[in-house]
Amino acid sequence: MPEKLKNNRAIAMLDAAAEGGYGVLGIVSYNLETIVAAVRAAEKKRSPIQILLFPWAIHYANGLLVNLAADACRSASVPITLHMDHAQEEDIIVKASDMQTQGHNSFDSIMVDMSHYEKEENLAKTKKLVAHCHERGIATEAEPGRIEGGEDG
Repeated sequence: MPEKLKNNRAIAMLDAAAEGGYGVLGIVSYNLETIVAAVRAAEKKRSPIQILLFPWAIHYANGLLVNLAADACRSASVPITLHMDHAQEEDIIVKASDMQTQGHNSFDSIMVDMSHYEKEENLAKTKKLVAHCHERGIATEAEPGRIEGGEDG
């Protein structure tokens, strides 16, 4: 594991889940109310969760929703991480990986979804973007294939 990923909150949370034999719920969130409700429920049940945002959240309200979500995750009394799901544009992945909230990476993990490219181009782009994220201590998920359907909310 790259050195910068050793303190990644998403990896620690998912490793603990694997060791403990339990799953971690990922909650797709479109607004502050969903984020607050998810955090409150996780704290009440003492259960870790992931808050999932789609790429549109980067631009929404000038990134304010990302900042609010990241702050809610970091200030929770249980492990809660922020994940960018199905990021399909290189510039969005770079921007998301460079975002900071209160001196920390805003996102703990990013799904690098280059599945709309042919296999070789997908793998080359994914490799480059995963390296970019890992250099910043952000865990990644990749999508090497594609199941047709709607994405980005």
